[in-house]
Order: sequence, then structure tokens, then C-alpha cells
Amino acid sequence: MPEVSALVEMGRITSVELEIALLNNGVSSAVDAAEKALTITRWLTFFDAELHTVPAGPYEIIRGRRMP
Repeated sequence: MPEVSALVEMGRITSVELEIALLNNGVSSAVDAAEKALTITRWLTFFDAELHTVPAGPYEIIRGRRMP
């Protein structure tokens, strides 16, 4: 999925970067991009235990284990 290439390459991507990538790849509106980004985030974090979000304004998806 090219929209999450920054996550693969750098280990992180912000929600804003993901939404922009979605808009650049054919998603028709900012609202649709935000909804799709959230769906992708939930999907990625469900299937990869090492991914998590950091709640600080626009969120980031980060590869790495959470500290307890």
C-alpha cells in the first residue's frame, strides 16, 4: 500500500501524512481521507502488535513495543 510507505521506510507516519497520501492517490475529499486513514490505522494496529498510535493532536503510527 503506497500510502503507508513512510511507515515501512521510517517506522512512523502521521495521520496528516497518511491523509495527504490518500488524497494524492485518488480519495475524493478530506473527510473521506480522514475516515480511510482511521480505518487503515485500526487495521494496521490490529494485525501488527508492534504498531501503536501516539495520541498528540494528529496521531502517529509507530513501529515498536509499548512501554508498560
